[in-house]
Amino acid sequence: MELNKDNLEKWVGALESGKWEQTRGQLAEPGPGGELRLCAIGVGIAAMLKQKKKGVVEWRILSHDEEFSKWLGTPCNLPLMWDETESCVVDVNDEHEQSFPMIAQLIRKQYL
Repeated sequence: MELNKDNLEKWVGALESGKWEQTRGQLAEPGPGGELRLCAIGVGIAAMLKQKKKGVVEWRILSHDEEFSKWLGTPCNLPLMWDETESCVVDVNDEHEQSFPMIAQLIRKQYL
């Protein structure tokens, strides 16, 4: 599988867009007001669904994990260096509690 940099750029753009409220520990969840909260991977899946015009992005987003990996051309839990240690998108989002713009910056610096 070869990394699709065009699609990776779409994911980074979605992370930087400010459109999504962030969640941790799960791909997606409904917020108290009904708004959708996503983790960094969930934002990538939303970008993929938007590009493929697959309709409304909802919190039952889990079923698209494998499709997202194919769209990216790499495992969706992209390896990332964080604070001089090897990590991944999920850990930077959940354990290190970094914002979407910071995750986008790390992806851009390390892959684009």
